[in-house]
Amino acid sequence: MPETLEKKSEVEKKEHGPKISMHIFYSSHGTAKDYENLKKAFEKADIYVPEIHGWTPSDLDDLNRISQGEAMPRKASPGEDPESDVDVFEEQMIYNSKKPIILADIPQSLEATVERQNIEKLDNKVYESFVDGEFSECLRFAREYVVTKANAILKREQAIKQNLKKQVQQFFNNNPEYANKKEVNILIALGSVHTKLYHDFKKSREQISREFSDMPYVYGLSEEATRRVLFSKEVKDDLLAKGIAGVFLGTYLYRLSNNSHKIDKVIHLLLDSLTLEDIEQISKNTARARIGFLGRRYIDRVCEELASYGIPIPKDEQEMDVLLEKGKK
Repeated sequence: MPETLEKKSEVEKKEHGPKISMHIFYSSHGTAKDYENLKKAFEKADIYVPEIHGWTPSDLDDLNRISQGEAMPRKASPGEDPESDVDVFEEQMIYNSKKPIILADIPQSLEATVERQNIEKLDNKVYESFVDGEFSECLRFAREYVVTKANAILKREQAIKQNLKKQVQQFFNNNPEYANKKEVNILIALGSVHTKLYHDFKKSREQISREFSDMPYVYGLSEEATRRVLFSKEVKDDLLAKGIAGVFLGTYLYRLSNNSHKIDKVIHLLLDSLTLEDIEQISKNTARARIGFLGRRYIDRVCEELASYGIPIPKDEQEMDVLLEKGKK
């Protein structure tokens, strides 16, 4: 090959860089069990992008040191179920893999912290109103919450899309051994509510694929409401109400199982026949009990109310599995 053509070829290679393919792994964030199938996707990846909202430079440094085997991953606390901590699972997964970690989420800032706190305050108002028997206020706060949360998600997704492009290019500039590869596979772990981001990447004609932790994937009822806002669809009061009841029932079911997806499926099945008026009555009945805000006794009281409507509350994970099998018939 003539020297001029050879030089041109090298210049083009540097300008265009490797072919980048992205793969998004969608899951719940409840427990490490939700990340079980992430390991297979991680094995195929060259670069890993975890979801960390409000990350700091020290977070990024720690994750890369763990990935390079220069620092040890955390372990579950004594007496804690090792399958309950998502962060522990993720650190153990990346340990000594030698795979670079990139963070594209919104980093820590005063604005991001205030936004998260405002969303948490709204969330608390939803359940405080329910516990106080103020059901109309509860629904009003629930609607405000899902709209505010959806707007924050849209803002985050735009930031992730922009930051990812910037961070990947910066990584290639600093790591020529990756920049000179023919192809680089980037794995992005995201909560399942962020599917709009996948569609945005597709519209930009990016090379991207996706998978869900379980198929068919069933969203939690409150997530369903948020997603409807994200895709400009109507959110009815009964979905908001079932989402609220689902949080109470889900809190109980987490005592029985660490599988978030299974829990969401059971909640859908059990609350399907419940009406808006039923949930309002449960709010009023439990308010009369006056046994505290979201404590164990209050959750048990809500489950007793649900049972009074003919809803079979499972006593262990085996009973959850039986309910799901019956639900298929």
